[in-house]
Order: sequence, then structure tokens, then C-alpha cells
Amino acid sequence: MAVTEGWLYLACWLDLATREVVGYAMADHHRAELVVDALDMAHGRADSSPAA
Repeated sequence: MAVTEGWLYLACWLDLATREVVGYAMADHHRAELVVDALDMAHGRADSSPAA
């Protein structure tokens, strides 16, 4: 994605059962840190109860 100040990269984690985005991160680089940040967000939103 091009923005006025350069490139913006997006990493997102999807819940395949519900097709919901459960974590995402944006940065001006595409290093592993970007993906780890998205995973951390997804982990923080995790619901421990099983889906009905």
C-alpha cells in the first residue's frame, strides 16, 4: 500500500472458523517484528471458552 510518506505494511491474523480478524499490525517495514506484533494482539484477544 503506498501512502504519501512511503510504504505501509499490514500483517493480520484471521480466525478461520469465524473469518474474523483477531490481530493486526501496521509498520513501515516488513520484518518479522510486524508479524509478531500482530500475533501478540491476537493472543491478547483470545477467548479461552470453546465456540458453541
